[in-house]
Amino acid sequence: MIAVLALSMSFFTGCSWLDVHPVDEVDKESMYATTDGFYNVLNGVYLAIGEASLYGDNLSWGAMEAWGRGYELDKSLQSHKKFYSLQECRYDDKDILSLSESIWSSAYRNIARLNDFIQQASRKPDDFFTYGTVEKNLLIGEARGLRAMLHFDLFRIYGQSPAHSTEADKAYVPYVDTYPSKSNPPTPVKDFETKLKEDLRIAAELVGTYDNTEENRLMALDGDKRFSEEEPDWGRFYSQRGVRLNYYAIRLLQARAELYFAKTVEDYQAAYGFAEEIQKLIMEKKLNFISSNKIISEPKFMPEVLFACCNQLLKEATQDKFDYKQPASLKVEDYALFTKVNGDKRKDLIYNKVLIVYTKDLHEKYIPCIRMSEAYYIMAECLSKTDRLTDAINLFNDFRKKRGVVSSSAKVPADVTADEFMNILIEDSRREFAGLGQNVFLFKRLNRPVSFSEGHDLNSKGNLKIHVPQSESAV
Repeated sequence: MIAVLALSMSFFTGCSWLDVHPVDEVDKESMYATTDGFYNVLNGVYLAIGEASLYGDNLSWGAMEAWGRGYELDKSLQSHKKFYSLQECRYDDKDILSLSESIWSSAYRNIARLNDFIQQASRKPDDFFTYGTVEKNLLIGEARGLRAMLHFDLFRIYGQSPAHSTEADKAYVPYVDTYPSKSNPPTPVKDFETKLKEDLRIAAELVGTYDNTEENRLMALDGDKRFSEEEPDWGRFYSQRGVRLNYYAIRLLQARAELYFAKTVEDYQAAYGFAEEIQKLIMEKKLNFISSNKIISEPKFMPEVLFACCNQLLKEATQDKFDYKQPASLKVEDYALFTKVNGDKRKDLIYNKVLIVYTKDLHEKYIPCIRMSEAYYIMAECLSKTDRLTDAINLFNDFRKKRGVVSSSAKVPADVTADEFMNILIEDSRREFAGLGQNVFLFKRLNRPVSFSEGHDLNSKGNLKIHVPQSESAV
């Protein structure tokens, strides 16, 4: 059987663990004949999800950030047209239909690769792999985690918010977990949620057998080692755990997913528990925040990033978009948001109204996907939703100290209501995750209008849902 793999063959400076041997058309039996063959296939998926159609653009600084009103756009500019259509929720526009096709087909193409990979690895005996059971667990665990992450983001883009629709039998996108899969009708929301959480649970369990061992855990916990090309004893494939879906990133992804579907106190407690595991590591100084004074030199907060995608062409793709001298640059929509809180060093993320996240960072090929600060936002919201508002306020004030907010006047006061606290939390999230494409899903999850420009809202409740491509060709 012939499998066509679109893999990049160049040696990636800064992503060197992704170097793979030349593979164009490979007999599947040969491709999975050695442990190195499994490395090559999984590396190929990591490379592919970092491309522009997914996290290298559309699902990060590009379409998703524009959808959440992160940018001030000029509809007369051709380069802004697609983003403007998305902002205005004009999903029938030709450019948005094309965008949808690109995201959908790329995601499901990689899900198919992962399904084949998981099945092939599962059939092999443990001693087939160079490092036995632990290596087999790690490979399958990462693949299941990636499969879950891609499905989750597809649901967040194409599905209705669980807060907006309580019909568990509604179905929006397929959860595909077999290969080959010829018939893929949309999966009912409740079943989709179950499959997603089960994939993440198993992924954490399997990947944890590697990342949680005494000799390995520092490679994923230490902010420098997480993105270092230092080669561990098991070889280069095991370096740079921050550019792989490691155990700690999966834990925070579990918290994100639990919160997205949360309806009951037990749901919020589950989300809190996953996030708290990360927060405890921070309290124990096993994970560390950067100094607030370093934000201007580390605008991606890379020492805090638990998982990032890698795109060799990211600098070329973003340099004109975030060059304030260019007439078509993507200026932030709400500049005042970044300057309104006394002492907040995140104002340094903006220069001449343009984000510096992708232009003034040494880590020019990385796109942050999961950052440990998210644990505090999840925990604070869960506390506020379970009648522990005082604890939520204290936790949130403690986090904002890491961003330079230390004066008493800038702290969240103890007498705010739960609704007022959520407004503050949302506003702060817009600062914290600017340029990462996450904020639109916050508004969607909470079934709230998209906020922008000092309190102006887009009447988008129930309308943050891109059309599924008619072809569904890649499923």
